[in-house]
Amino acid sequence: MAIPPSLGNLTNLFYLFLYENQLSGSVPEEIGYLWSLTELALSTNFLNGSIPASLGNLNNLSLFSLYENHLSGSIPPEIGDLTNAKVFYAFSNELYGPIPAEIGKMKSLQNLSINTNNLFGLIPKTIGNLTEFKLLDLYVNQLSGPIPSEWGTLKKLNDLLLSYNQLSGPIPSELGKLKKLSDLLLSYNQLSNPIPSELGKLQKLNDLGLSNNQLSGPIPKIGYLMSLTELVLSTNSLNGSIPASLGDLNNLSYLHLDWNLLSGPIPAELGKMKSLQNLSLHSNNLSGLISNELGNLKKLNHLGLSNNQLFGPIPSVLWNLKNLNHVALSNNQLCGPIPSELGNLINLNALALSNLTVPIPSSFGNLRNLHGLFLSDNNLTTEGIPLFICNLTSLVWIDLAGNNLKGEIPQCLGSISGLLVLRMSDNNLSGEIPLSICNLTSLRRLVLARNNLMGEIPQCIGNMSGHLWNLDMQHNYLSGTLPITFNNGCALQLFNLNDNELEGRIPQSLANCTDLLFLNLGDNRLKDTFPTWLGTLRSLVVLRLRLNNNLNGEIPSTVGSLENLRILDLSRNNLKGAIPQCLGNMLRLKVLDMQHNNLSGTFKSTFSIGNCYFTSFNLYGNKLDGRIPRSLANCQRLEVVDLGDNLLNDTFPMWLGTLPKLQVLSVRSNKLHGPIRTSRFIKNLFSKLQIIDLASNAFTEELPVNLFQNLEAMKSVNQTLNESSNTGDGYY
Repeated sequence: MAIPPSLGNLTNLFYLFLYENQLSGSVPEEIGYLWSLTELALSTNFLNGSIPASLGNLNNLSLFSLYENHLSGSIPPEIGDLTNAKVFYAFSNELYGPIPAEIGKMKSLQNLSINTNNLFGLIPKTIGNLTEFKLLDLYVNQLSGPIPSEWGTLKKLNDLLLSYNQLSGPIPSELGKLKKLSDLLLSYNQLSNPIPSELGKLQKLNDLGLSNNQLSGPIPKIGYLMSLTELVLSTNSLNGSIPASLGDLNNLSYLHLDWNLLSGPIPAELGKMKSLQNLSLHSNNLSGLISNELGNLKKLNHLGLSNNQLFGPIPSVLWNLKNLNHVALSNNQLCGPIPSELGNLINLNALALSNLTVPIPSSFGNLRNLHGLFLSDNNLTTEGIPLFICNLTSLVWIDLAGNNLKGEIPQCLGSISGLLVLRMSDNNLSGEIPLSICNLTSLRRLVLARNNLMGEIPQCIGNMSGHLWNLDMQHNYLSGTLPITFNNGCALQLFNLNDNELEGRIPQSLANCTDLLFLNLGDNRLKDTFPTWLGTLRSLVVLRLRLNNNLNGEIPSTVGSLENLRILDLSRNNLKGAIPQCLGNMLRLKVLDMQHNNLSGTFKSTFSIGNCYFTSFNLYGNKLDGRIPRSLANCQRLEVVDLGDNLLNDTFPMWLGTLPKLQVLSVRSNKLHGPIRTSRFIKNLFSKLQIIDLASNAFTEELPVNLFQNLEAMKSVNQTLNESSNTGDGYY
C-alpha cells in the first residue's frame, strides 16, 4: 500500500506517524504542503525513491524519521531549511552522494543518524555550526577525507559514530574539547598518526573504538578515563609498552589491543581491573611471564594472549577464573604442564594452547561446553588421541595438528555429530581411516595430511562431498582407488591427495564439484588419460597431476576452459602430442610445468603484452621442435624459462634478456645453433639472471664478453643460503 498524495490536503496536521507498516512506493511530494507538521515518522516500511525536496518546506518540523526503508538518491540540500528540526533519522536506506553542506543550517538539530547508506565524499565542515548536537551517527558509509577539526566546538556532543568509512588523516586533537562525549567510535577507517593525548581529557567517555586504522605511536595516557567501559585499539600499528595506568580503569569491561606492535611485559597492574570481562592482547610482540595478578580478574570470560613472545609456565591461578569461556595462549614460548584443574572450567567454549610438551589431562573430559579445542603445534606426549575427547559432544572444531600423536584415529570421533573442522595433520597417526568419519554430516574440513595412514580411502567419503569443503590427506600411505561417489551439489573446494599410493583412474564424478579451487592428485600411481571433463571445473585455480602418475594420451583443448587457473602442473607423466594452442588464452596462468613428458610438435600459443602473467615456464624433457615462441618476450613477470632437453631448432634467444625478472634460463640439449650475439643498442640484458645453461647445443664462435658483463645478479653471493634457491623439485 502506498502513501496517498491526498494527505497533503491536511494542512492543519501536527503529527504524521506511519512507521512500522508495510507501506511501499515513494514519499509523496504533497507531504511538503503540511505546513503545521511538527513530527513526521515514516520509518520501518518499504518506501523507495528519493527524499522529496518539498519536505524542506516543513519549517515547524522537529522530528523527521525515515529510517529502515529503501530510499535512494541524494539527500536534498533543501533539508537545511528545517531549522527547527531536532531529530533527523534516515539510517538503513540506500541513499548515496555527498552529505549536503546545507545541513549546517539546521541550527536546532540535536540528533543526526544517517548510518548504513552509500554516502560518499567529504564530511561538510558546516556540521561544526550545529552547536546543539548530541548525536552524530555516520557509520557504515563511504565517506572520505579528514575528520573536520571544526568539530571541537560541538560542546554538547555525546556520541560521535564514524566507524566503517574511508576517513583518513589524523584524529583531530580538538576532539579532546568535547567534554560530554560518551562514545567515540572511529574504527574501520584509514586514520593515521598517533592517538592524540587530548583524548585522555574526556572524563565522561564510556566507549573508545579506534580499531582497524593505521594509527601509530604509543598508547597515550588514558588511565584517567574512569568512566571507560570499552577500549578497542585493535589492528593498528601502535608500539611501545602497555601503560600500567590502564589498571586504574576500574569500570573497563573490554580491553582489546590485539594486532599491534606492542612490546614489553603485560603489566601486573591489569590485575586491578575488577570489571574486566574481555582481555585481548594477541598478535603483538609482548614478552615476559604471564603475571599471576591476572588471576584476580574474577569476571574475566575471554583471555586472548596468542601470537606473542610470552614465556615461562602458565600461572595456575588462571584456572580458578570460573567465568572463563575462551582461553587462547597459543604461539608463545610457554612451557610446563597443562594442569588438571583446567577441567574445572565448565563454562569454557574455546581453548587454544601450543608449544607445550605435555600430555592431555583426562580432566579435559569435563569440558562438556567446549566448542573449539585448538592444541596444534605442541609436543603432546599422549600415545594416541585420548578417547575422552569423544565425550565432548559440543565440539565443532578439533585441531590437534603438529604434535607427536601416535596410534589410530578413534572410531568414536564419528559420534561428535556437530563437528565442522577436524584437523589432525602433521602427526604420526597410523592405521586406516575409520568408516565412522562418514557419520560427521556437518563436517566442512577434514585435514589428515602428513601422517602414516594406510589402507583404502573409505568410499563413503565421496558421499560427504555435499557438505565437505576441504579434504586434505596428502603425504600418507593411502592405497587403492579414489572414491567415485561425488554427487551433484558437491561442495568441495580443496581436494588434496598428493603423495600417496593411490591407483586407478581419476573419477569422472569429480566433474560434479564445480566449486573446486584446488585439485592435487600428484605423486601417486594413477593410470588414466588426461580427463577431458576437467575443463568443466571453471573455478579451478590449481591443478597438479604431477610425478608418478601414469597419465597418457594428449592434453585436450578443453583445458583452455580453465580460465581461472594459476598453476598447471602435469610434469613427469607420459602425455604426448602437441601442446594445445589455447594455453595462450589462459590469461591468469602463472606456472606452467609440463617437464618430463613425451610432448611433441611446435609450440603454437601466443602471449600478448599485458595478458601474460607467467612466472615459471617449464617444458624440459619433451620432444618439442621448431623455434622458441617469440611471444614469451611479452611475459614480463617470467622468472624461470626451462626449455632444455627438447629438439628446438633456433638461434640463442637473446630477446629474452629484456625480461626484467628472469632468474633461470635453460636451453640445454637442443639444436640451437649459430653465434651468440648481443646488441650494443640494448643495455642491461639478463640483469637478474642467476642460472644459465647452454650445454649440448651447436653454438659457434666465441661467447660474447659483454653478455657476461651484464649478469649483475651473478656478481654477488648471498652468504645466508646453504644452496641455490633456484634448485630442487619445485618450480625452481
